[in-house]
Amino acid sequence: MEPRYPLPPRIYARVEVNENGCWIVSGKPNDSGYYRVDFDGKSWYFHRLFCDAYNGELRPGNEVHHRCEVSACCNPEHLVQLTPAEHILADGKFPFIIGEPCPHCGVLLSGDNLGQVKNDGYFYCKKCRGNAYKSYRERIGEDEFKRRSRKNAAKARAKKKRLKQEMERSLA
Repeated sequence: MEPRYPLPPRIYARVEVNENGCWIVSGKPNDSGYYRVDFDGKSWYFHRLFCDAYNGELRPGNEVHHRCEVSACCNPEHLVQLTPAEHILADGKFPFIIGEPCPHCGVLLSGDNLGQVKNDGYFYCKKCRGNAYKSYRERIGEDEFKRRSRKNAAKARAKKKRLKQEMERSLA
């Protein structure tokens, strides 16, 4: 298997093949257990770089799944591009099945009771989330809840303003 573009020897020098066929990256991982490398003026995760180089260009928003379940592996044959929702299912982290009762509250997970977090494909039970939100609000107290809400709203407004300014600068 040949890469779509050449990777420098210094990158391959950090990779060793183990008995399972995993290409294990040496060095110190970040807090999430992944390894980074600078290539072509950009900082990459090793597994994303190898998936892009060998398996085809990474589509925006997609994630790279390790079929071998080894986060230090960058063997392109062990890597596959998935949407966030597909990745959740592949990792077995999806806690329930759409159309079935929620394992926590028993309400059917469909229609008005099924929520999805924007841009990442995660689904949740709206009833359980509402209960968690209510208990959080009770736990921290009404005054603290309002203070945090104002603080978060101010952060969101500042971020929106900053993004708008960046967009205007890029269009100018």
